[in-house]
Amino acid sequence: MTDKQQQYPKLTYEQLEELHTEWKKTAIGNYNWAKYEEGRADKATERHEAALRDRDAVYKKLEEAESLIQQKDAEIARLKARLQDVSTV
Repeated sequence: MTDKQQQYPKLTYEQLEELHTEWKKTAIGNYNWAKYEEGRADKATERHEAALRDRDAVYKKLEEAESLIQQKDAEIARLKARLQDVSTV
């Protein structure tokens, strides 16, 4: 008898069926776990994409606010200049 035969003795049909059933349960469990993790990854991807859209919207509003500030600064400068013109008269 070889070492391998001693290490792995022949199994009965019932033992093989039992092992097969356990392996099948493990495979199904692994598949279900993988599907669960895939779902979690999909949800995380959706959240990430939503965060990117939100960030882009915030940057757009920030640019609009900066533009408005520049317009108001220019308007204030014009009004100050007119006020000085009126004051000197």
